[in-house]
Amino acid sequence: MPESELDEIEDIIEEAESEEAQVDLFAFDEGSLKEKLIRFDREVIRRQITDTPDNERLLRPAMLDALLEFKPTSKADFLELIPSYIRQATEATEGRYLDQVFDIINASLENT
Repeated sequence: MPESELDEIEDIIEEAESEEAQVDLFAFDEGSLKEKLIRFDREVIRRQITDTPDNERLLRPAMLDALLEFKPTSKADFLELIPSYIRQATEATEGRYLDQVFDIINASLENT
């Protein structure tokens, strides 16, 4: 395997471990699920993606309310449970945080 492929694989593993560690900071923290998601938005998403309009953010109030009501734990749940008009109003680049949001929801459900 060429060295560049090995480097690429190591980068992917490091990124996955970093995301997992980030989720753990929020998933197992004290506070309600709503507080955890708001903190995740403020401390992770908004720091990494600074130019998304507030009304298109992944964890804007309308999406937050829907996530708290339906508590989807996977992309399939998300597509089935969250109304399409809410999903479609979300900036696509913020969609990459969905798996981390599902992990936070899952951990919250396991701890109740």
